[in-house]
Order: sequence, then structure tokens, then C-alpha cells
Amino acid sequence: MANGVEGVANLVLSLILVRFCGMTGVALGTFIPMALVKLIVQPIYVCRVCDIPYGEYMRNLLQMVLFVVVALAGPVLLTLGFIASEYVILCFLGLASGGLYAAFLWFSGFSPGEKQVLRRALWKTA
Repeated sequence: MANGVEGVANLVLSLILVRFCGMTGVALGTFIPMALVKLIVQPIYVCRVCDIPYGEYMRNLLQMVLFVVVALAGPVLLTLGFIASEYVILCFLGLASGGLYAAFLWFSGFSPGEKQVLRRALWKTA
């Protein structure tokens, strides 16, 4: 239901704001309902259903967002340092960035138990 309301609000706001702001208005018309639903409505609903305090939920969410920002710092710096309009370089940067991100997650994002589960899952498929 929340996604349906978000979609209708997205369409209505985008059609209204496109007249005043052009494509920026369409972007705002998409962003505003999405931000309200994903940052306010959905967390409140999840907290009620799962009986989790709202502050704890938001604290965990903020920790995860900060972790991802730190994890992406290496790939961003790598990309900014070597970006070029050649497919070979772009493919290399994509692979190297993915490797950096995966290494950061492996060494600082997973607990020993999570690493063990991941190893088992990877060895089954290999």
C-alpha cells in the first residue's frame, strides 16, 4: 500500500513540479515521496510489526549507511584517479572497485560466523 501511495504521489508531484522546474522538478517529484516513505513511514511500520524501538532502528540504519560510505571511499578514489573513456579501463576499474569493496566487507563487515556461512555457500556453488 505504501508503494502504491508513493507511486501516485510521485506521478502527481512530478507532473506539477515539471512545469516550474523542468527535469529537476521531475527528480524532486520522485525524491520527496520516496524519502518520506523510506525514511519515515516504512521504518515506523517495521518497528511496530517487529517490536523494535524506532531509535534503535534508525541508529542501526545510520551505522550501516556510514559503513557503506567508508567502504566506497576506496573505489571512488580509485575511479577518480584512473577514469578514462576506454572500455578496457572502465572494466578494470569496475573489477578493481568491486574487489576493494568486497575486501573491505570481508575484513571489517562480516563477523566470523557470517564469514563461515559465506564460505560454505560459496564452496557449495563452486
